[in-house]
Amino acid sequence: MLEAMFEHCEADQDILNQVLSSAQEKNERRQQLANLKRAQSMMKRFGQMS
Repeated sequence: MLEAMFEHCEADQDILNQVLSSAQEKNERRQQLANLKRAQSMMKRFGQMS
């Protein structure tokens, strides 16, 4: 199934661009969420600095 999807994307550049764009957006959201969780954990552990 993955191979068929890869072949389809490889044949249609527009679809490939859409897939890559979506993947990049999802990765950025995951990174932002991970950074937020890390910051919250540090603030909880060390206390908020004011």
